[in-house]
Amino acid sequence: MLFDGSYFSPMTAMGRPTRFEPEMSEQAHNYCLPGATNDELAGFFHVSPSTSSVSPT
Repeated sequence: MLFDGSYFSPMTAMGRPTRFEPEMSEQAHNYCLPGATNDELAGFFHVSPSTSSVSPT
């Protein structure tokens, strides 16, 4: 069956729904100011360290 654009699956998102809330950005920033590590930040938000690990831009 070729995709002709006439059919769209009702499930458009892959994976789990996000639990991210916009205020979490400020919480993470404030938590890191005194020097929290990625592991500590992950513990604060109850996620895995790989989830909280981002490279600075």
